[in-house]
Amino acid sequence: MTLEQEILDAVRALPADRQRELLDHMKGLRDEAPQQSRKPRRNGRGLWADLSIDLSAETIDEARREMWRLSSGMTSDTIRRRGCPLAGTLLF
Repeated sequence: MTLEQEILDAVRALPADRQRELLDHMKGLRDEAPQQSRKPRRNGRGLWADLSIDLSAETIDEARREMWRLSSGMTSDTIRRRGCPLAGTLLF
């Protein structure tokens, strides 16, 4: 039996005056509950739309190649000395 069915059965078992009282109470609970209006999430591209940034798959691949080229031969100690804030989280 579902919760909805259990509630319905319990309400039906009450006398009419208690059903009315319960209905008034439920309306109060509904009015007190915060309205959950979900705002749509902004598209990531929309965040930088006014900055004229073209972020294509090719651009990302090029940036990755450049990162790997620059980091080849570097150790985590070298990166820490240069002040990379993510150095403690990088895996080498």
